[in-house]
Amino acid sequence: MENKFFGNNHSIGLAEAKKMTKKFRDQKDKIVKDEHQGKHLIPFCESFDRAPFEQLLQREDCKGVRIYYGMKDSDQRIHAIIVGIDAQGNDILPVEGTVKDGTDAIIIEDGKLCPEFCPNGSGLNG
Repeated sequence: MENKFFGNNHSIGLAEAKKMTKKFRDQKDKIVKDEHQGKHLIPFCESFDRAPFEQLLQREDCKGVRIYYGMKDSDQRIHAIIVGIDAQGNDILPVEGTVKDGTDAIIIEDGKLCPEFCPNGSGLNG
């Protein structure tokens, strides 16, 4: 796999980010079946503590991150699942049954979802 994402700064301007997040807020219920509209199965955003990202990025083989999307059985809502990726673009995943030494690969999840835990005063959520 050619890693076209390495070397890209992945940044956009605030105006474009506002435009994209507004369009998403306005359109998100249109992509779910009628019986799921208004249930906020697709969050506007998720908030995470910094510490898990530091743990994920401290690994020398971690050259980037990948975000998957999953759905919990408990609430049927979409949640981000974040893993490190190596120089070849492969997921860096924990190995079951190994001794934990503080540099183990981790999978980040359990962000605080909005609506419910929404940022105040952000131009991206207004």
